[in-house]
Parts: sequence; C-alpha cells; structure tokens
Amino acid sequence: MHRVLVISLLTFSTFIFIIDISSTLAIKSYGDSCNKRKDCDSSAGLTCLKNSCQCSRPESNVYSESAKACLIRIGRRCDEVKNGTTSSSSSSSSDADGNTTEFQHESSTTAQPSSSGGLGCIENADCKKLRARHWCQCRENFIPNAEGTECRSMAKYGEFCDENEDQCDRLSGTVCLDGNCQCPFADHQYFDQYEGICKSFAGGNCSIPKMSPCVPNAECVSAQVRMGYTTEKGIKKIHTKTVTQCLCKSGYSQTSNGFCFGAYMTSCSSKQPCSSEDHLACVDGKCKCRNPLHEMVDENTGSCMALVGTVCDSRRGPRCVENAECIDGHCECNGGYSITPKKTCLLDYKEPCTPNSCNNYSGLACIKGKCDCFDSYLLYDVSTKACVGVSSSSDE
Repeated sequence: MHRVLVISLLTFSTFIFIIDISSTLAIKSYGDSCNKRKDCDSSAGLTCLKNSCQCSRPESNVYSESAKACLIRIGRRCDEVKNGTTSSSSSSSSDADGNTTEFQHESSTTAQPSSSGGLGCIENADCKKLRARHWCQCRENFIPNAEGTECRSMAKYGEFCDENEDQCDRLSGTVCLDGNCQCPFADHQYFDQYEGICKSFAGGNCSIPKMSPCVPNAECVSAQVRMGYTTEKGIKKIHTKTVTQCLCKSGYSQTSNGFCFGAYMTSCSSKQPCSSEDHLACVDGKCKCRNPLHEMVDENTGSCMALVGTVCDSRRGPRCVENAECIDGHCECNGGYSITPKKTCLLDYKEPCTPNSCNNYSGLACIKGKCDCFDSYLLYDVSTKACVGVSSSSDE
C-alpha cells in the first residue's frame, strides 16, 4: 500500500511540473509581465521592457487592441512595402513534449515593414512613398492626432470639432471656431458647397492663400496702404500697413455681395455672366446695356443708366443718368439742368459752373463762373433753351 501511495505522489508531482513548464513557455501578450525578451510575442512587435511586454520601438510604434500588434505611428518610417491590402506573419513555439504551434497575425494595412518593429501602419493609414522613402500617412478624409497614434475622421464644414485638435478638413480650408468647423475669416468668406472649400469675397481677406482662395474672376493682391491718425496732443501720425485682399480682375465688376461679374464690353457666356447689378446683359458675346436706345453706360461706375424721358423705377432697374431723377415713373432733369440731344442733363443758363459742365448743345459755356452764351453777340432764348443770334435791320 505504501508503494502505491508513493507512485501516486510521484505521478502527481510530475504532472504539476509539466504544467509549470508549459506555462512558462507560453508567449505573452502586450502588458503581460516578463523577465526576458523571448517571453513576449515578437511577431506582434513586442519585447520585454521594464518587466512588461511592450512595443519594441515605443517612440515609433503603438499597440493596437484590434490588430493585437504594434503598429507604426503616423509620420514614421515604413520602409518595406508589400502589395495587397492584407499581409500576414507567423511565429512558432514548442511545448515540453516537442509539439509546435503556429501563430498567424494579420494586418489590414498595405505595409508589412520588417525594419520598423511592427506589423504595419495604424488603422486608417497606409504606407506611402514620399521623397524616396516610405512613411505612414492617414488615408483620405482622415487626420492624425497630435501623437500620431490615431487617424480620426475629418470634421466637415459646420460639424462639431475639438479646438484642441487639428480636426477640421484641411483641404476645405476650415478651422475649428467655437466648436464648429468654419471658414477662418468669417464675414470675409463663404463656404462653396459645390467645390467644398472656403472662398474669400472680393474685398475680403486672403492672407492665407491655401485657406482663402478668391471668388472666381478675382485675385489676391497685397498693397501698402498709408494710414493716418491724430494723437490726443493733436500730432498727426502716419504709418504704412500691408493689406492683402481679393480684388476683381480687370474687366470685372464687384457686386454688393462680394462677387465679380463681367463689366461693360467684357466677353461673356452662360458660364461667365455679366454684372446684373450694373444692369448689363450678354449681347453677342459682350456685356452691354440691354436697352441701348434708352440706356447708356456711366463711364465712372460702368453701370447702365436710364436716359431722360425713359420709364424708370426708383426701387429697381437702372438709375437715371447723372443730374436726373425718377419723377412720376420717368427720368427728368433736376432743376437748373436742361436736356441734351443725347438725353442727358447739363447745367442751364446762368447756373454756377465749372469748366465743361454747361449745356454746350444749347450754345452755353462756363464764363466767369456761370453758364452763358459762348458768343457775347448771342442771346439766350428761354423758350427754346438755346443761345440764338440777334437779327439786325437797317432803317429805310
């Protein structure tokens, strides 16, 4: 009986010893305690650091719970690239009885680097060539966090964002303001839904070209502007300031809402319309007044203006020509002005004047500061509003 008991105890001890050996030979995962490098799963990029299984290159790699492996951070080298969207690696270990177990690991990234100590780039990133080397970069519509350990989905215009993270879509030019992705220059810009980018209005700030492209037919121009002010002591100070803003290109007119459309006689089409605020229309491929018999272009403003006698509407439509106003639905010359054959208005007889401001069609010129007949032998006829000759007769 004693012999049977001894055999039983020996058998039990051997069993315990085998279990202990098997447990010490098991490959350990991330975070498990360890004593030496071989204890950790090297195929997952792990090594023993400070008695814990950690990524072999913590400055370049980060452990992914989903991939169960160390992956390469954004902005780090990923030299060896393999084709395909999935790559795998294998490792093996043996137990006390000599049985070998194969371990397979897969990565969803396109890179399988051998020299960087990991299985590939982090999730939502790929190994891409840049300047003769390969680097881990976030995929399209993803941006990295500050540590390069995560590729986050970019926030679109109007979506929520964290002001502490560079989270807004860079290609759209948006930035995080008050918890939402917005255009950086607020009232100077608008978001073009069709192109998906921020654009600066004509007259708006464009100091950051990549984030503030100008509206169509405008260009970003920097100019030195002299600005002055008076101090409390009455001393005048002048300083120069650089102003960078969008200005309409030559041949285009700025509208009140900050866009640039074709000016008078500029080429036009359905895709390049004329300025409706200037009451221009595309006629034979050029921007012109729609009603040339009743309108003319103001050389100073480039807008079409209604001639004297033309039907008008003070709330909409072309304004009346200079020195005229819309009265009872028709353009009429203001007081002190008379109509010309071109249906415009110039100063009338005896009105205070400056050179070339009198109605020369009536024979008037600016003489001694007042409109008078250009020849002193002529008299002004009020009924006809013109200077006329005096008839002479000899007594018989």
